Amino acid sequence: MKTEYLFEQECYKIIGACYEVHNFLGHGFLEAVYQEALSIEFLKTHIPYESQKKLDIWFKDMKLEKCYYAVFLLRKNNS
Repeated sequence: MKTEYLFEQECYKIIGACYEVHNFLGHGFLEAVYQEALSIEFLKTHIPYESQKKLDIWFKDMKLEKCYYAVFLLRKNNS
């Protein structure tokens, strides 16, 4: 019996995009290089995303002054 996973196809596409970038560029670059290349690969493979998305952080019922910037935030594809 095959186990069904949540967002299995989406994860497969994302991991494939990451491997494509790594296989092409190899290792040794700074994070910014891989981030830009992955942005290009996401566009090429029609993976919807937002880059440098600001996320608020909450502790109990209070919003912290500090926030988090996600390098990539994947969006649900509405097509």
